[in-house]
Amino acid sequence: MIAHERAKAYNLSLIEAIFSTIHGGITGGMFLVGLLMFLGGGNFEIGMLSAIPALTSVFSILSVMIVRRWKSRKKISLWCFLTSRITFGFILGLVFVRLPASPIIMLILVAISSAFGSINGTVWLSWITGVIPQRVWGRYFSRRSIISSISGMAVPLIAGKILDYFKLVGHQASGFALLWGVGLVVTIVSYIILTKIPENELVSTDYKPIVETLVLPLTDKNFLPFLRLGLFFTFFNSFAGPFYVPHMLNNLGMSFFEISFYGLIAGLIGLYFRNLWGKLIDRYGNRAILKSSLWGIFPLPLLWLFPTPHFYLPIWVDAFLTGIFWTGVDIGLLTLLLSLSQNSERESYYTFYTLATGLATFLGSLAGGTVAKATSHFQLNILGKTIVNYHLLFMTSSLSRLITIQLALRIPEKRRRDVLFPGIFPILHDELWKLVGNFARTAKSALFLVKEKFENHTK
Repeated sequence: MIAHERAKAYNLSLIEAIFSTIHGGITGGMFLVGLLMFLGGGNFEIGMLSAIPALTSVFSILSVMIVRRWKSRKKISLWCFLTSRITFGFILGLVFVRLPASPIIMLILVAISSAFGSINGTVWLSWITGVIPQRVWGRYFSRRSIISSISGMAVPLIAGKILDYFKLVGHQASGFALLWGVGLVVTIVSYIILTKIPENELVSTDYKPIVETLVLPLTDKNFLPFLRLGLFFTFFNSFAGPFYVPHMLNNLGMSFFEISFYGLIAGLIGLYFRNLWGKLIDRYGNRAILKSSLWGIFPLPLLWLFPTPHFYLPIWVDAFLTGIFWTGVDIGLLTLLLSLSQNSERESYYTFYTLATGLATFLGSLAGGTVAKATSHFQLNILGKTIVNYHLLFMTSSLSRLITIQLALRIPEKRRRDVLFPGIFPILHDELWKLVGNFARTAKSALFLVKEKFENHTK
């Protein structure tokens, strides 16, 4: 493949990332949960909604087989992409045709869409990395991540404001219809862009049988402690995770815009601290930073015991700390997985870990939904504070993180020295002051420009 075709693929793929992020930003996350609640879905259905993507991750096995056997990765990727998005678009019909079974139908459509999306994920990755030279993979994925992060923070804010308006005027169904309609439009744009990206011919290779490839990590005694941590941590995060948005909507009376603003705070802080955690991992090692980050997120679910419909401060504190410490957890888990896996078999480790934690996510979401439904009428007044069923899930999630920290201590890692959370506090303290200083300088510059424009206008 000639150089200008590779450059074309590089640029088109980055542009397509914008439209894919727009689609996810206006039809996923809190908007998908909100639509399920609008259609009559309860706690159990909300738990199932979060469990479905994890359950359908098993279809990634098919993608491994397809990458090995299919002659055109581009064709199968386009077909899976379109099938996934069109199936997801059918949810739009449920907004106008309200049926008793609408929540179940929606879950089925999400499951079908997610299954094809899971297949497409690996096939697309194989296609794109076959076109874009390996020497620029780091730059490419970094830029794509930044583009997706920025788009992913801005789009929900706008969509949240739109949906809040339609809800205020009594036409919430029209608000959801508008979001899903825009989602279908950007799907068409994404598809057109993808069709213009060239494809490199797949080189034939001798592969191990799929079963042998998948079970290989189970023979690695160094990998098993990490797997136990991943399964336990994922299960209990999924046990409580699906119910933060319903709690914000139902119990705290927050708007979609306010929930989007929570995501914006966490996203911006996370972007800032991403490089710092990378440097700390290089200095102290993967396990040490994972352990310190786990200490940082341990108390966060407990903050959700204190907000009321008139007091959101603990939520904004949680958003700020989430941006700092969850970034460290995510990077720590990924780099530890890569460091424990054997270089020549990294694909096997990653696929097996994804499938295993996907199953843990499914079971955790299912268990959380069952408990939330069974305790839907639970209320306990303590010192004037009302504890409801969601609070029980949040407290369980927080306590489970103490056990996760202990599991992290059992993971072997040869390089670097260990450090506890207090040991990295001075570094975080310095970075926070840098962040405050940068914000103050930016605000000062902005005020100066506004003042200058105002003075020029009045002359």
